[in-house]
Amino acid sequence: MDSTRDNSTHGGNLSARRAYVFTPLDTGTKITITITSCTIGVLAAISNAIIIYFTATARRSREQRAFNRSHAAYFVMSLACSDLCASVITIPLHNASELWVDFVKTDFMCTVVRVLHIAFPVITINNLIVISVERYLGIFRPLYIPSKRVVKGLIVGAWVAGLATTLVLTGTYKLTPTAVGENHYYLKCLYDTTDPTAKAQVIAFILLQFLLPCIGLAIVNIHITKFVNKRNRVSPEEIGTNLKSDAWRFKNSRMFVAIIFTFIVPYFPWFLYTAVNANITVAAHEELVIRYCFSIIAFANCLANPIIYFLFSKEFRNRLFRALTCSHAT
Repeated sequence: MDSTRDNSTHGGNLSARRAYVFTPLDTGTKITITITSCTIGVLAAISNAIIIYFTATARRSREQRAFNRSHAAYFVMSLACSDLCASVITIPLHNASELWVDFVKTDFMCTVVRVLHIAFPVITINNLIVISVERYLGIFRPLYIPSKRVVKGLIVGAWVAGLATTLVLTGTYKLTPTAVGENHYYLKCLYDTTDPTAKAQVIAFILLQFLLPCIGLAIVNIHITKFVNKRNRVSPEEIGTNLKSDAWRFKNSRMFVAIIFTFIVPYFPWFLYTAVNANITVAAHEELVIRYCFSIIAFANCLANPIIYFLFSKEFRNRLFRALTCSHAT
């Protein structure tokens, strides 16, 4: 079953010759994809909501003061909010619009749906850039550590810039009739693969919003990891009083390094697919399955981050334990 792409001039002829189908996927495949992604979404929504609550209601313990002083609380809150939005908005919308409910019938709706699909991962990577810059300055240039006010402004800027770049990208998206076998077609919501300007915008987005930032993030965080590992090998006797008092600068660095690499790895195939999709010809069923598999892997990042928070934060683990034991006792 071959899938051939038709440009806008041939779209009418294609739809006239063939019968329309909402999706070429069979019911069993749709159910499997839906159960998998919704399970991830529910677990991610619950865990990120817990992280947001714990962060917002944290007590002023010594550990928490160090957590706040390093701006980690702001970063965790922002990341958890974007992951929560992806869990409760992107995943249900993705399943509904792509698999079950045929409501994307215009180019405008195609754009709206794609904005809600793409915006939160873009916001997340912008947050990771802010985190990496702050961590780098905190460790290697402590005199230039940004203030809380600046960090808050950068986080807001990460959200605004993420939404803006997503709008620029999705402005190239449209519904394209795509053949399914010999007798059917479906409407694919994708950037216009016949427009050189649209293709250039997508490639520029991939390079500037993902590939180059991820290379920079990897380099910076490898450098941070090496420095922290080297510092941890120094015995307590060799660490002076000043270095001990500056320990807050290094706090949570490993956690954020883990978060950054956990983002890069699953999202790389998703962005790579978006970049090369215009230049490959794959059967409609196989193409959709590949795309949804990449999406599920990317969605799993929303669940991976809370797991990392609990692994690296004793405070979060203790509060979760107390909450579970109190609930069990009652």
